[in-house]
Amino acid sequence: MANYKKCFFDAWKELEQHYKKKQINPQQENDITCYLYHALLKRGFSPNKIWTENTYENIGLVDMNIDNRLLVEIRLLSRKNTYGNKGWKTLSTKIYKLVNKLKRCFTKTKRCHIRHPVIALWNWRGAISEDLHNRLEKLRKHLSKRGLWLLYGPKRND
Repeated sequence: MANYKKCFFDAWKELEQHYKKKQINPQQENDITCYLYHALLKRGFSPNKIWTENTYENIGLVDMNIDNRLLVEIRLLSRKNTYGNKGWKTLSTKIYKLVNKLKRCFTKTKRCHIRHPVIALWNWRGAISEDLHNRLEKLRKHLSKRGLWLLYGPKRND
């Protein structure tokens, strides 16, 4: 299979583009999972290489397991929270819980081919605010040094 990261990131960009064109309006995490599943199939992935709500090595459910190469956790950001200082603390705590869950997948699976864990955040309220974007971007850079990928959207039209 081609570059897993590129394929997944392209699928995410397609999701954002279709959202901006009002062709999709995710209301639940499963809406995002289903869309990404479809987008990955279009990019040549075999259906038997993408698992959703997959129990991984008795660690718990992960939202997507892509050919045992990418483990993906998808979260829909709160409808109520604007992510000021207090909200950011709550969100960053939730993100680090996902990080720890994904790290457990790595430490317990020496025999596996997993290359990267991915955390994907979708803002139910619409485009990510500039303040939230700046906070998430700083966190994304920090997590990437630890081998984790953080995606978030939808991004503002620039």
